Amino acid sequence: MFCSDSTKCVAAIEVYQKPSDLTTLPTVVASSALLLDPTKANNKIYTITLSKAVIFNDGCVQPACVPNANLPMADIDLNDCRLVGYGDINDTIGTTSSVLLEVKGVVNPSSVASGNLIYSRVDGISSRTGPCFSDQGAPLICNHLVTGEWVTIGLVTTIGFKCSIGSFTSPVIVSLLKESTNNQLYNGLQKFKYIPV
Repeated sequence: MFCSDSTKCVAAIEVYQKPSDLTTLPTVVASSALLLDPTKANNKIYTITLSKAVIFNDGCVQPACVPNANLPMADIDLNDCRLVGYGDINDTIGTTSSVLLEVKGVVNPSSVASGNLIYSRVDGISSRTGPCFSDQGAPLICNHLVTGEWVTIGLVTTIGFKCSIGSFTSPVIVSLLKESTNNQLYNGLQKFKYIPV
């Protein structure tokens, strides 16, 4: 979902079993989100405009916005963050969760500029634990201090191993914030635009 607009969302159409079923919907249009594919050769990301706003309650997964130029890091609560995913729940591949899991944590503000976010769990378990197998691409979301919306500030690119104890490696969570020295992903996100239907 886009920040402060619950009538527009972005979807990867390739995940649908029958993408052709969506061609009859007049509100599905190709997105201008180029990210890492400026040629549009693999453009399967679409902006969908809904006929009415979605109302979210505690019974469903809440949307998370993507960072933009109007969203400075100072407005993001780095002490109220969640790592969200369906990844494996122990060190055995194939033990993915049937429900969306979230792990509460905080982000070290000094790590934002480095490009890789340092995320620590607040439950007292080692900060080297967290994302596991199948969590690659999982979002790290934090609360926006002004609107209360969730903002995706990072993505898991490498899991820690062993993920239950983090004994060999720590997870890598790349920053999506403009304050990062490596802001290629942030720059790519700025290409998301609403395309009028």
